[in-house]
Amino acid sequence: MHADGTNRVQTVTREQHPLLYRVLHEWELETGCPMLLNTSLNSRGEPLVNSWEHASAFGRREGIEVL
Repeated sequence: MHADGTNRVQTVTREQHPLLYRVLHEWELETGCPMLLNTSLNSRGEPLVNSWEHASAFGRREGIEVL
C-alpha cells in the first residue's frame, strides 16, 4: 500500500501469460502464499536496496520491519 492508502493490484491469468502464471503458481505451492509483491525497495532519492545491510539501514531509517 502506498503512503496515501492507495494500491495497484495486478493480476495475470494462464491465458494472458502462461509462463508468469506458472511461476506464480509454483511460488504458491512452495510457500503457501498466493501472491508476490513486486516493488522497488528504496526511499525517495536513494538507490534501490540490494543487500541485507542496505535493507537493515532502510528499515531503521523508515521505521519499517524488514525480514
